[in-house]
Amino acid sequence: MPVPIPAIAQRAGADHVAGPVPPPAPAPTYAPAMSPAAAAGGPAAGLSSKRTVLGVPSPAGGAIAPPPPSPPPVAAVSAQRTVLGVPSPAAGPVAPAPPLPPPAAAPVSPPPPASSTSWDAAQAALAALPSSKRTMLGVPSPAGGIEVAGQVSAMPAPGEAPAPAAEPPAPPKVEVAPVAFGPPAESGPTKSRLAATQVDRESFIGGPARSRAGLVTAIVVGLLAAIGIVLVLVFRDELFGAGEAPARAGDGAAGGTAGAARPGTPAPPPAAPPQIAAKLVWSGDGSSIELEFGQIVSERPVREIRLGAGPKAGTPDAVVRPGARVPLSDFLESGAEPAPGTVRVPLDVTFGDGTTQRIENVLTVPYTFRAALDAGAAEPTIVLTFRLATPEGRTLLVAGTEVAVAADGSATWRSPVEALRGREGVYAEKSSRIDLTLPFAVRDGAGVVAEGTATASVPVVPLRVDFPGDGSRTTDAAVWVRGETAPGASLMLDGAAVTVADNGVFAVEVPLAADATRTLELRASRAGAAARVATVTVTRTTAAALARAADEWAAALTERLGYADFGAAADSFRGRKVELLGRISSVPATREGVSSFVMYVDTESGCPAAEVCAVMVHVSTAQALSERDRVRVLGEILGREKTTSEKFPELPAIRAAFVVPR
Repeated sequence: MPVPIPAIAQRAGADHVAGPVPPPAPAPTYAPAMSPAAAAGGPAAGLSSKRTVLGVPSPAGGAIAPPPPSPPPVAAVSAQRTVLGVPSPAAGPVAPAPPLPPPAAAPVSPPPPASSTSWDAAQAALAALPSSKRTMLGVPSPAGGIEVAGQVSAMPAPGEAPAPAAEPPAPPKVEVAPVAFGPPAESGPTKSRLAATQVDRESFIGGPARSRAGLVTAIVVGLLAAIGIVLVLVFRDELFGAGEAPARAGDGAAGGTAGAARPGTPAPPPAAPPQIAAKLVWSGDGSSIELEFGQIVSERPVREIRLGAGPKAGTPDAVVRPGARVPLSDFLESGAEPAPGTVRVPLDVTFGDGTTQRIENVLTVPYTFRAALDAGAAEPTIVLTFRLATPEGRTLLVAGTEVAVAADGSATWRSPVEALRGREGVYAEKSSRIDLTLPFAVRDGAGVVAEGTATASVPVVPLRVDFPGDGSRTTDAAVWVRGETAPGASLMLDGAAVTVADNGVFAVEVPLAADATRTLELRASRAGAAARVATVTVTRTTAAALARAADEWAAALTERLGYADFGAAADSFRGRKVELLGRISSVPATREGVSSFVMYVDTESGCPAAEVCAVMVHVSTAQALSERDRVRVLGEILGREKTTSEKFPELPAIRAAFVVPR
């Protein structure tokens, strides 16, 4: 006979029914039979098909699908397993369940009315049935029976028809509100477990996204940490110089903190002091000597080197760098001049660990010299005075000339500037000065002890000859020599004095012999400066000879150009030769041997009759030219050039080889 199951009062928000629960009876060895509906593939009446993640039927109500048939057991192996799939050691082997009998077709009688006695019997019977609920380890739940929507039902005995299931109560109406991410809101007693399950499910769905964000954050943090470690390793000397000091020898000698040596270990030798290369650099005239610093060699990292004495000490300019120069007088007594001998240069060296060490560079000054002009000499004379540190057995050579050295190390060399004229590498004449480069060497029996170069710039009296041009021709019996020199300078022409105006302008007429060439020499001098000499060659010829020379030049022309051909596009005809006839329309201006004037071109040379055709003519000549002179010009087209004339701001220009009066 099947065990009757009394009706159990429906629970609202409770997990158990009131009243004592008897201890569970021994579990039978048969498996519960399936209802016809379940066997057909549909849900059993009154049983829910929804289950939680632990396999427990959902309390929300509905039909419950029967558990699947158990697989055949393995001998001596527990069917209960942990979450890792390992057989549980707490339980023995599980006996296989007998096959399910076919469902009986006997009519099912309604259950008898519920009573306390039948209730206790039903509870005991339910406890004896195998539970369909199992824990995470696969162990049957000790609660027994099947709980469906607050009711516990027993399974029919083998061979008997299942009792008709009691009408399940209507499930409570559950309203599920939208659930936001984050901790679920606290539910009241009337809330359904379905809402909480939904919240857990949605929170579980958001988990992978948060996990991925955490993984990205961890990767970024790891990369930043790796970069920081690399930077620390690269710049450890600068960042942790003090920490590396114990591993370096010689830190104690420089004022650093040396690490404690192991007992019995000999102390490391002190590090050699830093070496700072330096050399002496003389100015060209020897009036000053500078100390130029070079490469720094040190066994320890050096952060900074500063001057330990002199006016720059303690200032930002005291930092010493390779290539920096400092006057040697900064390390001498106030007002003292550099002299041959030794000079001590104190330097403060700051190492990478922050410690500072004072060192001294000891330099030897082998000689001193001065180059100057002798102001009292009648003509410019350069003078070099020397003083040697060790005169014994030493000789001095200046510009290839040996100079005697006195017992006190002094020596003097002098020479007129004019005597050096033409010496390659020694004499260089510029527009306003003469540059002298005088090499010298100090020798002893073994060879060259020291060598250098003295330079001097000697001012030169300016002198400019504007007329006549050098190599020019004239038909005149005399020529006017015009030019400019320095105010107050003395000017000589072929040995004769020439009057110089207060502004330095001069003009003197010089006679010329017939059919002869004369070279004119002009010499300007002034105290404290070198004299300037200029020469001009002038040839006197006849008008007929000048015309014949012009005709020969014109005969060589390969083309005949008129003003109409090149006047508007003179730049395109640059370098082409031309012959023009015209009239001088301005007073010729002369400068540095070149006479310049504007000429109106005649119609015979291609100028239209109704137009004014003007050209600018430049010629190196000794011929006296005046405004309104009619001339014949033969020369080369220079292009167009600007003028100071308002009437002709730009004109075609001709460099004339001949200007022949007509």
